[in-house]
Amino acid sequence: MPELKKKDRKTYHAAWYVANRERILAQSSRYKLANREKTKEQRVKWYAEHFEEHSAAMAKWYIANREKVKVRVNTWQSANPEKLKAATRKFDVVHRIERRGKAAEYRAANPEKVKFAAKKWATAHPESVRNYVGKRRALKKKSTVGNLKEISAWIKSWRDKPFVDCHWCKQLFPGKECHADHVIPLSKRGSHSLENLVVSCPGCNMLKKDKMPDEWAEFRKPADA
Repeated sequence: MPELKKKDRKTYHAAWYVANRERILAQSSRYKLANREKTKEQRVKWYAEHFEEHSAAMAKWYIANREKVKVRVNTWQSANPEKLKAATRKFDVVHRIERRGKAAEYRAANPEKVKFAAKKWATAHPESVRNYVGKRRALKKKSTVGNLKEISAWIKSWRDKPFVDCHWCKQLFPGKECHADHVIPLSKRGSHSLENLVVSCPGCNMLKKDKMPDEWAEFRKPADA
């Protein structure tokens, strides 16, 4: 190649790369496969030496290509749900302490925002709140916890009805007023599961408290019986 000025050399090399791009990429891939460890070491070393420069360049590129990145990420996540779950679990395990620390700092610095967000979420997800409360009570009593999704679906099936039968007194009550009652109380090691749950009116649930079924039946007997 004849002697060229610096500017001309850059133009020449750029044109040559464009004309031979596929061949260069194939050659580069073969080299990386044959020298994986060496390539990895070189890459780590380069990133360490050019961290600020690389971060600034990536941030600039991301800002210029934000929509393209979002589309690419969404496409990959839709096509790889299992890989996404595995990656999310791995990230949570590796960064659990760090994330908890940041969350605690945010809650301490923004108590009103956290309170408002929690209230808003609870209003939008009443079934999830009931599941959480039920699970927490069961675990506190060292009771078995069943399938929460099935329990949530069961509660929703009768809460949306205008009227439902109370399992204990057999009277009709508005679904939204009724409770999910544990036949065997949690305090007596009853499980928080569909097998141990019945629809109860507020009155029966409050009166029954932690009575066992036979104690509750005896309690409900008329005085002159």
